[in-house]
Amino acid sequence: MADADMVLEIRGVTREFGNKTKTRVLHGVDLQIRRGEFSALIGPSGSGKSTLLNIMGLLDRPTSGEVCIAGQPMTHLSDDALTRARSRTLGFVFQFHHLLPAFTAIENVMIPAWGDRGQADSALRARAEALLRDVGLSERMHNRASDLSGGEAQRVAIARALCQNPPLILADEPTGNLDTQSADGVFTLLRNFNRQRGTTFLIVTHDDRLAARCDRIIRLVDGRIVSDERRAPADSPAP
Repeated sequence: MADADMVLEIRGVTREFGNKTKTRVLHGVDLQIRRGEFSALIGPSGSGKSTLLNIMGLLDRPTSGEVCIAGQPMTHLSDDALTRARSRTLGFVFQFHHLLPAFTAIENVMIPAWGDRGQADSALRARAEALLRDVGLSERMHNRASDLSGGEAQRVAIARALCQNPPLILADEPTGNLDTQSADGVFTLLRNFNRQRGTTFLIVTHDDRLAARCDRIIRLVDGRIVSDERRAPADSPAP
């Protein structure tokens, strides 16, 4: 029987690249993320963080091993089914917000759900408006993305990630492209969604100081998890 609190489980995941000469980047990785966790995945450059993130985010397939999200096996789904599952079960916040510049903030928030549902109904618009208010952009929701500051654009990206109410948000260096003040504001938003709504976050970062503000720190080195520490987060500001 599936564990209802398990939002992500990967078992024995490996990833190899190359045809004649194969390079193994991930070596039998096992990881479980439970509902409501606020975790950091850290490691040096070249440790395999991006490769593991792509597999957890259903953007790439493992060479071997299993990936389950919200209790559902994902590894052997067709490409179309994988796309649908990714849209409905995962939210993404990247270092670069990847907003469509010609669209307004509220349109950018709705786009993933719009594409999944085939229409932007009143309920979806109301959800997008509420999320933009929650991230402090009630006065900017009808501005084009090209008119927003970097910090504002990243707040729109957070609202977009939450629009489908996915069981897991994957955040890849979410403050890495921001100044200190904007970075602290964005991190605080993520933390508030976690604490107040129970949203599950896995934050991929190379910065130990950012990771110290999380409840769990998973360290990846040379394609292997070498430590997994649950701890009380530091109260220091975001770097």
